[in-house]
Amino acid sequence: MARILILTAALLLIGSVACSIEIDFDTPPEIAYGEEVCEECGMIISEARFAAAYVTTDGDVRKFDDPGGMIDHHLRDQEDVAVFWLHDFDSAEWIRSENAVLLAAEEIQIPMGHGVVAFGDQARVRAYAGLLEHGDEDQLRPWNETLKAFEDGLVRFTHDADGSHVIELTQH
Repeated sequence: MARILILTAALLLIGSVACSIEIDFDTPPEIAYGEEVCEECGMIISEARFAAAYVTTDGDVRKFDDPGGMIDHHLRDQEDVAVFWLHDFDSAEWIRSENAVLLAAEEIQIPMGHGVVAFGDQARVRAYAGLLEHGDEDQLRPWNETLKAFEDGLVRFTHDADGSHVIELTQH
């Protein structure tokens, strides 16, 4: 009888601790570069400046090797996301999506060829876009407008003849 009481008390204690764990949406997830794989493509996540992640309202973390993979995954799976995280292309520091400006351009070369990078500073993303041969203001969008542009078909991912990812921008 004593064993049953001890076992019951232990299970109740474990259950109460598990239920009281708070999810920290203000801290970016950790990625073990060179070890963890992208949720979208299954390839190793190797470079911080391209990596992205999101945390669902349930606390599940999804990690990606570039912002385009995260966008593609989110638009297809439509999970209830609490926070999106991106890396600043220049500094490789984590930034929350609401503080990011994204640049989508065909000539940006990143691991999966999605052609989307994030910056935490409007001036730096404009300067980088100015270095591109075909860079213009239409390619710069805050996070929420970037998602909408993909949803509306203004920006989309496709594949070239070799099967590689490419980004396609339509005029509006």
